[in-house]
Amino acid sequence: MFVNARKDNNRWLLTDPWGHEFVLPCRPDYAGRRIRIGTLGTKFEPNGLKDERRKALTRTTIMAHMLRDLGAPIYLLDVRRNGTGAQSSWSPAEFSSLIPTAIGSGGQYGFLHLPILGPSTGLLGDYHKGHVSNWHDFRDRYNGEASEGSITVARAFVEAADYGGGMAVFLCAEPYCPDFDTLPVATQDANHCHRFTLAHRVARQIQQACSTILVERVDLDPGEYATRRKAGQPYELHIVPL
Repeated sequence: MFVNARKDNNRWLLTDPWGHEFVLPCRPDYAGRRIRIGTLGTKFEPNGLKDERRKALTRTTIMAHMLRDLGAPIYLLDVRRNGTGAQSSWSPAEFSSLIPTAIGSGGQYGFLHLPILGPSTGLLGDYHKGHVSNWHDFRDRYNGEASEGSITVARAFVEAADYGGGMAVFLCAEPYCPDFDTLPVATQDANHCHRFTLAHRVARQIQQACSTILVERVDLDPGEYATRRKAGQPYELHIVPL
């Protein structure tokens, strides 16, 4: 949808291939502030359920309630290339219809698919064929494909969400993986997802524009949220400084 973005004082102007512009609000100055970038994977298992249909319905409800209980406006940005999972799972049907309905009218929630932020179809094809041997090769190819213009589009939504007192969340498929950046290489290879690299790229661009800003990544875990909620315990965010 969007191919580039430019900042004009207190607003972002995003451009589509037609040359039309989409306006997002932002702060003119972020000196000394903190911005958070959320990450979220669709792969998780609700505990104690065996029926696949009940699992699918429960996953959607858990995802909606977790986003609602963050207590802040959410821009959910689908950064998958195809915008859907296997067997058409986790598609716009969930994110544009079922989840906002479950969140309710009291929650500020917006969903947008941004394929420009996903790995190319060529890279995904090579990965599924086994032609990409490890996470570092995948990351390097993704970094080579993702232009600074596309990263600026992601940054615009991150800053706009912060302006509204909320958070932009990068959505992809791979499951929650705590402390991904510090894991052994073999574990990273098994749990890699480009959303972590994307968050780093956006943070670096923000910090290049303002060196005194603190950028944090918030890794959301729907499975842990559901477990804690069932036990009557508060869900604690996993926060990583970038």
